[in-house]
Amino acid sequence: MAQAKVLHTPVFATAPYLPDAAGELRVVVPSRCVFAEPHEADCHPRIDYRRERKTGPCFPLAVVRCRVHPVRRYTLYPPGFVPYGRRAVAPVSPSGPLLRDGDSGEVPWQRTVFAAAIDAAAGERWPEQGASQEESCRRTQGRHLEMAERLAGVHPDLGTRAREQIATRLGVATLLLCDAVRDRHRCWSARGRMLVSVLAALPADGSVMRRLLSAGMVAGLWARPARWDPVGGCWHRARPVVTPTSAASPSSPSSAARDPPTTSQGDDCEAVSEPATREQDTP
Repeated sequence: MAQAKVLHTPVFATAPYLPDAAGELRVVVPSRCVFAEPHEADCHPRIDYRRERKTGPCFPLAVVRCRVHPVRRYTLYPPGFVPYGRRAVAPVSPSGPLLRDGDSGEVPWQRTVFAAAIDAAAGERWPEQGASQEESCRRTQGRHLEMAERLAGVHPDLGTRAREQIATRLGVATLLLCDAVRDRHRCWSARGRMLVSVLAALPADGSVMRRLLSAGMVAGLWARPARWDPVGGCWHRARPVVTPTSAASPSSPSSAARDPPTTSQGDDCEAVSEPATREQDTP
């Protein structure tokens, strides 16, 4: 039964947050629960309470539950943010679109965890201790560098097969990630430059958020992400991780060096729409 499955299913769900009449950001409540099966027609999430945040998005996040699946509440994170994350992993607005600098048109990666890499690449070390709890310090920069390396598929602890999958989901050449790992040095500036080169190769379009969330799932940073689409009235979920037993040999030289295949807007996600349909691969 669905309720029994919910007890053991980690949840990572995102939904747009829009300003209300008073200018406060409020979540667009999904019309279907993230746990809904295709045959479940009467499944309507409701906001249980709002969770205050001192860091991260710095506005209350909605915690929802529904009548059909009452055994679990789950948080609806704004686009770009992840569970327990104090900084966004993707430079998108609370409503979802990609952010760009008003003057240069550049993607503002400094607003994300990749700020640690950008500063490191420029030879900038964050202070040993922050003046306040909210201010970033050198220890935080190190943690963000570590996370960014896993997210970008260039951490040395990642296996060959995981690196290939991350490259495909990010839309970058696998060879780029393999070369980055091979040339990785312990100094922060070299690690920062390596990450900046990966950012430069990322498609600078509206797919950045879903690509990074999908890559983070492969790297084991969070559970399988589900993104609510108010226009389509459905949940978009990242494709499950391919295990080595169902894939080509991870030691194959040709697979390790190949570029990712041509991708489309929905190449790494599945959509679950209204009860009359089944879960399908997005083309």
